[in-house]
Amino acid sequence: MNNGDTYLLRSKNKLEYEGMEFESNTYGKFTVLEYISNVNIVIKFLKTGFVTKTTLTQIQLGTVADKLLPRLYGVGVLGGKYPLKDGGKTKREYKLWSGMLYRCYDDGYKKRFPTYNECEVSDYFKRYDNFHEWCNTQKGFTETGWHLDKDLIVSGNKFYSENNCVFLPELINLAIVKPKKSRDLPTGVSKVYKSRKFVARISRYGNTESLGAFSEIEDACNIYKEAKKSYIAELADKYKHLLDERAHVSLINYEV
Repeated sequence: MNNGDTYLLRSKNKLEYEGMEFESNTYGKFTVLEYISNVNIVIKFLKTGFVTKTTLTQIQLGTVADKLLPRLYGVGVLGGKYPLKDGGKTKREYKLWSGMLYRCYDDGYKKRFPTYNECEVSDYFKRYDNFHEWCNTQKGFTETGWHLDKDLIVSGNKFYSENNCVFLPELINLAIVKPKKSRDLPTGVSKVYKSRKFVARISRYGNTESLGAFSEIEDACNIYKEAKKSYIAELADKYKHLLDERAHVSLINYEV
């Protein structure tokens, strides 16, 4: 095909497509705003107003996507400003974002872990673009092995938001997770088999340490609480230069 034929075809397609309304397979109707070439067509989705560039083939196949339409678990909006992968690998921002939405909005997950039944994500965090930008302004985000935490700043918090969340090293994250109780005994206390003694134990730096055996439950419980509070304060000091200031303060004042 010579240049003249190409120009005539482009002009014909421009008249045929520009200003016309089409429909994607799963994202609803859109309008062609500008037909530049077969591989450079500007469209606008009617439902959300999302403007993007696409190709003639994608329009004909109906495979164009509205990245402002909530798709992930019915609430997550991709936005399209930031890619999901970098060099073929899924970006950490997307892993954290999709994992957060999964814990809050996947029925199967909440059935297995009922403590997440009341958890929600803020409207700001429901947009991947927003979450991506927030991550890259937070202390600790670039540190290896650090976790997204929602309930250190606000104890018992069930709401993932830009105001409540911080990044914590794994050691601190494990330290503030409430361990399972031993039967009807307080956290950190267990009964010595065939004995009237009660043992207090604490996990420090991945190792379980005995704090001693006691005749009274209250004594064992108090020793555990003191040791736990001391350990958390120790970790707060260890990571102070890397932590969000709010996280550091919350750890120093942490109530066991």
